Order: sequence, then C-alpha cells, then structure tokens
Amino acid sequence: MGILRAQPLYVHIFISDSLLDVEPDVSEEAAAISVSAAVRAVMVRHDITSAGVVYVRSSDHEMWLHDVSVSECGISYDFPVKRSLGA
Repeated sequence: MGILRAQPLYVHIFISDSLLDVEPDVSEEAAAISVSAAVRAVMVRHDITSAGVVYVRSSDHEMWLHDVSVSECGISYDFPVKRSLGA
C-alpha cells in the first residue's frame, strides 16, 4: 500500500465479512498519505480492533482489504484487491 499524495480517502469498515452486511459499520473520510494510515486512524477512532472487510476509495483507486486487524505498529490484512477507477 504505497504512499499516496495527500488526498481524501473514503474508508468503509464492515465488521463482519458476511455478504448480508450491505451497510458499513463505519464510513468516514480521512485525509492521509497512505491507505494503511487512514484505515488505522478510522479503526482506532472508533475503537475497532478487527474487521472482516475494509473498503477504501480515493479519487482514482479503490481497494478492498480482508481480515483487517489493528496493532500498535499499524494494520495487518489478507487478500488486498486494488482497482483503478480511471479510464
């Protein structure tokens, strides 16, 4: 998850990874220089230590992170999927 230019990132946190959960438990905008920093900031702010799926969107990319957990060092996750939104 490389460094991004400072831009708003829309972070949507789904606590469960169930497909029945269509609305995120937390949905916020965070200005950050990296995806991991934005995700960690939102999860810590809401006292969330683990999430089934986290969806992050910027103006030109979107990313899904699975089985996300927060530690003092940052976040860990499985199965990152990144997609460009550009033409």
